[in-house]
Amino acid sequence: MMHNEPNEIKTIINDLVSQVSAKEDHFHHIMQRIDLNQSSHKKVNGLLRFVLPGILSIILMVTMVFPVFGNESTLVDVYQNFRIQQHVNAIKHIEVSHPKYPTQQELKQYIIHTVLEKEFQLTPLQIQQIVSRNIDPSEMIGLAIMSKLSRQDPDFLLEQRKKLNWIRVVRRHGISPGSLIQEMRRFVQTHKNQVLQNLFIRGIVEAYSPETGTLLIEGVPFKIFLLPDTSFNSPINVGMDIEIEAVFLPETQKVGALVIRSFDPVKAGFITFSALVIHRDRHIVKYRVSEQQEETLILAPHILRSPANFLIRPGKNIRFVAFNDSEKGLIAIRFMPEAELPVNIPVPPMTQKQSRKGLTD
Repeated sequence: MMHNEPNEIKTIINDLVSQVSAKEDHFHHIMQRIDLNQSSHKKVNGLLRFVLPGILSIILMVTMVFPVFGNESTLVDVYQNFRIQQHVNAIKHIEVSHPKYPTQQELKQYIIHTVLEKEFQLTPLQIQQIVSRNIDPSEMIGLAIMSKLSRQDPDFLLEQRKKLNWIRVVRRHGISPGSLIQEMRRFVQTHKNQVLQNLFIRGIVEAYSPETGTLLIEGVPFKIFLLPDTSFNSPINVGMDIEIEAVFLPETQKVGALVIRSFDPVKAGFITFSALVIHRDRHIVKYRVSEQQEETLILAPHILRSPANFLIRPGKNIRFVAFNDSEKGLIAIRFMPEAELPVNIPVPPMTQKQSRKGLTD
């Protein structure tokens, strides 16, 4: 329609010529200007038709090499980061626990920790350092895969991941985005729809009943049952730190103990100490180190979920198992009131042979 406008203007001017008294060359100049303007528009449109695709191609090539979108990532990096995040989301959708188990979420936490320990050789301390940051389990696994490829501490990678996107962390440590994606894909294929039944459980024995063959571990929201072939590498004492290699039994929907052994938190890199609690504000506890010195610690989320956490109150002597977090300071992962230590309970008669076998192995 815009191309027809000059022709319409010419027609109007020609109609006016017969009605308006003016010099003939005056209207002739007007007609020339209109023709010239129309010709220049045609030239510009033709030039744009050939030049614009070239300009767009140059822009695309430049953004593949230089930063875009106001950050330090190129267009290729943006795409690669999108692909990595897709595979992290795929990990999130893996079903790793039995769908009928009533405490699915609690059980899944221990299963994921076991995967990190068995498959990626992370220590219990490294796992707790990651857990304390309250990140999604799929991100934990993604960081573990990156840690395996780069041979960097996962907590160090987590610090960078909090500030940078996936691709920038990958580039910083010389990891090929393709190799990270391939490892994530392999993990998904291996664990997709797999019911992982074995898990590690560590903690302080809160209660033990030889009659019913059940164990309660501080902070663990389900009972652990002794099996006919449970192996004891140590007698069970209420208040002691133990490590249980357990198995989920879909038929009975219970967690059974395969091996029970003592666990030394100090050897694992944790800090163990007893202290007098002088003040508590929900998850923040102030305790007395000496007459002149007071310190604070943070209670881990699973302690807050424990019904027994009310025992951490002013005036109580508490034994804590904790670790130092670079960001939050001292974080307690276990506790036990000192007044309840120690109470020795013998191993039930049916397991004495297993206990002696475990001690001599």
